[in-house]
Amino acid sequence: MKLNQFIAQNTNLSRRQADQAIRDKRVTVKNKITLNMAMKINPDKEKIRLDKKLIESKSVKAYIALYKPKAYICSIQKGKKTILKFIPPRKNLKLVDRLEVDSEGLVLLSNDGSFINKFHDPKKIEKEYLICVKGKLEEKHLEKLKKLVSKIHISKTNSRETLATLIINEGRNRQIRKAFDSIRHPVKYLQRIRIGNIKLGSLKKGKSRLLTKEELDV
Repeated sequence: MKLNQFIAQNTNLSRRQADQAIRDKRVTVKNKITLNMAMKINPDKEKIRLDKKLIESKSVKAYIALYKPKAYICSIQKGKKTILKFIPPRKNLKLVDRLEVDSEGLVLLSNDGSFINKFHDPKKIEKEYLICVKGKLEEKHLEKLKKLVSKIHISKTNSRETLATLIINEGRNRQIRKAFDSIRHPVKYLQRIRIGNIKLGSLKKGKSRLLTKEELDV
């Protein structure tokens, strides 16, 4: 967003008056005076002041949980197979974290940069998955998996397939699928059911909801 646009949207000044305020050295960005009216700013990260008074953004913050169906791409760009189809119209929404196209489950979106940044520390945020893999998992397989995932709990296993829940902290591209491919038990189904303290719960495929106050306390 441009500096003069932000000032006009969040104060009583018009765009022209915002330009004049900048020329008059009444505006600071990160405590430094700027004369660049078209300067690109990030209101979520930078403090913008007019006459030494902090300008608060009037934009409504949005925090959304979405159940991404399988075969849809985690992108908020227009397209036939992107999750944009399922998102309510909001300004400046960004993905908190992505989920690969052949997986389904919980995806978070927000227009609050501070909230999004909280999820970028893998040591603090657990991600829990329900998974079905081909074949029977044995103890030797679990020992290898412990090096790649934080926790794993098998709920059902036989010669055809194994059902389990697992937890990871990091979210590298196709990390889970690569882990099970390495032990020759490819993933048949993968669903993300939790990110931090936020659960998929009873949310239906393609549906979304607003996060609760308790869930926002990451």
